[in-house]
Amino acid sequence: MPKHNNGIESLDQADPKKWEVPEPLGYLPPKWMSETYPGMEEDVAHDIYSAIFWRTLQRDIAEAEKNGTPPPDMNDVITRSAEIAKTIMAAAEHLPNVKDASERAFYALVYMVKKNNLQQLSKNEYSTIEEWLVDRLESLPPGSGEMSDITFLMGDVFPMLEKIKGGFEPANLLSLQSYWSKTRAAIPYLRFITNRHKEAVGEITHEIEKTTKRVVKLEALQRDRTPEHKKFGPTAERLKELRSVLVELNEKQENTAKEATDVWKKGVDKALSIISDNEVKPWGKEGERTVKAALFNGEKAEVRMYEGFQGVLPGRSMFVLILPSRYERTVEKALGGLIEWKLVDPHVMADELKKAVKTNPFAGDEIDDDLR
Repeated sequence: MPKHNNGIESLDQADPKKWEVPEPLGYLPPKWMSETYPGMEEDVAHDIYSAIFWRTLQRDIAEAEKNGTPPPDMNDVITRSAEIAKTIMAAAEHLPNVKDASERAFYALVYMVKKNNLQQLSKNEYSTIEEWLVDRLESLPPGSGEMSDITFLMGDVFPMLEKIKGGFEPANLLSLQSYWSKTRAAIPYLRFITNRHKEAVGEITHEIEKTTKRVVKLEALQRDRTPEHKKFGPTAERLKELRSVLVELNEKQENTAKEATDVWKKGVDKALSIISDNEVKPWGKEGERTVKAALFNGEKAEVRMYEGFQGVLPGRSMFVLILPSRYERTVEKALGGLIEWKLVDPHVMADELKKAVKTNPFAGDEIDDDLR
């Protein structure tokens, strides 16, 4: 049995005379605001319905007094039935808004955790918000689409918006239902421009890191040698070449980062203008002006093509690919049923590999073993 008269069960009675009005809300916060328990949905339905019923009734009474007409009589079956029907439908119409606001509140609170690293202060001392969410929220398993969206929004979009400001800080987006819906709809585009930026900057950064490691390795070897050592001269020459490459790479990184950031900012400005455009819908049918259609109009994913060499021999072909190391698994997976991969010395790959051997940023740790 319910702990209070929620008025809803009485509607199962065929006779409207037996329909009851809901019990008014008390002063204490409802249990469902701080606990999860069986029958929670019944209490939520009652409390929303009760709040709307009594507020609507008060408004109708005030309106009647203002107009000098009799106030609604809850003892009259027809009047009571009409008031109950009107407010139950109003409660049903309002609940999706409560759900939407709850989602925005969830993101606002999670961002506060992320921004201030509050998960590290919990009893379990979670390292990241992802660990905390996966552990505490069964509805957010690792690798789920929603978890991916949360991680992206918290780690990339919200910090980005705080830096840009201009009225589009996270709190402002979360406060407006229409803005928030459009922000969620813009996630694919925001991922697109952010990944494009990371790809442009990350590739050159990866080259610098690999070349720097080679320099450090060779410098360590060279410190223990005298000029008379048979490999002192070749190592010094290799170091000179690599340091020259590093200078060029750093200059390239600076220019690449500036260009990529300018393109990224234009993409962000475009997204924010679409989010604030009242004529654009968050979602819709094909042909309608939606966030996705407006943002991706004219945008094309840039596909980087890498060089491959094919040497044709009598009855055989030799293929050589020079790729960033992050593509290793892609190539291995694509050809896994045909190729058994083996590590070989790149020096056997003819003249075309000499350029890569000399300054190859994607080479393994053994590339300079000849100078040991």
